[in-house]
Amino acid sequence: MVLISDFILFAILASVFWAVSLVIKKDVISNRIDSSVTVALIAGVTSFLVSLSLLLTGNIAFPSLYLFGVLVFSGVLYMGGVLGLFEAMKIGEVSRLSSMTKLSSVFTLVLATIFLNEYFTLQKYAGITMIIGGAVMVSSEDFGREFFDLKANRAFWTMFVSMFSIGASWVVMKYATELSSYWNVFFWSRLGVAMTALLVLLYPPVRSPVFGVIRNFRVKRPDFIAVAEVANTSGVFLNTLALSLGPVSLVAAASSTTPLFVLSIVILLTLIKKKSFRDDIGRKPFLMKISAATMVVIGIYLIS
Repeated sequence: MVLISDFILFAILASVFWAVSLVIKKDVISNRIDSSVTVALIAGVTSFLVSLSLLLTGNIAFPSLYLFGVLVFSGVLYMGGVLGLFEAMKIGEVSRLSSMTKLSSVFTLVLATIFLNEYFTLQKYAGITMIIGGAVMVSSEDFGREFFDLKANRAFWTMFVSMFSIGASWVVMKYATELSSYWNVFFWSRLGVAMTALLVLLYPPVRSPVFGVIRNFRVKRPDFIAVAEVANTSGVFLNTLALSLGPVSLVAAASSTTPLFVLSIVILLTLIKKKSFRDDIGRKPFLMKISAATMVVIGIYLIS
C-alpha cells in the first residue's frame, strides 16, 4: 500500500531543501547583507549558473519558440513576485505581512481550477486548507492579530500582487510540463528568473548597491553559500519534477510546508548549541507551532 504519492514526496523533499537553503542564507548571507533584494538578485543569477551543470546530462534541448516564451514568462513571474515580496516587506510591517505569504498557494489553487480544470474531492480540499493554515501558523508569531490587523495599504497590495504572480508562475510551469520534459521546464524557467534579475540590475539605483555588496562582501565560509544555492536549486528541480507528476494545486500545498522544516532545523541547531541559529520560542508559541505541525501532517495525509 502506497502511503504517500510520488509527487507529494518530491514536493515535501523540495521543501526540505528550501528550508536548508533559507537557514544557511539567514545566518551566512542575510546577517551580512542589509538588502534582501540584493540577496534575491544574486540568488536568481547564481541559481541559473548552478543549473547550467544540467547541460552536461544531455537532457536539455532548445524548446520551440512558443514553449521557450512560456517558460521564460514563468521565470519572470516568479522572480517578479519574489522582488515584490521584498519590496512589500521593506515598506510594511513584516510581522503582519508574513501571514499573507501563503496566499500564493491559494492563488495557485484558484488559477489551476480556472485554467487547468483541476478539481478535487472535499477531502483533498480539506487537506489543502489544513496544510496552508498550518504553514501560516508555523511562520507567524501571533496569527490572529497579524491577520486581522492587516490594512489595504501599499504594502498590502504589493504583497497581494506578488503572491498572485508567484501562484501564476506555478500554474504556467505546470502547463509547460504537459508540453515538455521536467528537465527543460526547470532549466529554461531558471533562465527566465536570471533574465529578470539581470534586467532589474540595469536600473542604476539597484545596480550600484548590488555590485557594492559583491565587491565588499566577505564571509568566513564561502562554501556555505555554494551549499545554500545548490540546496535551493535542488528544491526547485524536485518541485518541477513534482509538477510533472501531479496536480499543481496539491504540489503547491505540499511545498508550503517549508516553514515547518525551517522551524525543525532551527530547533535542532539550537539543541546542539549553535549560537548563531538560536531561536527563543515561548511556551504558548511553541504549543501553537506543534499544533500547526500536526495540522500539516494530517493535511498531507488527506491530499495523499
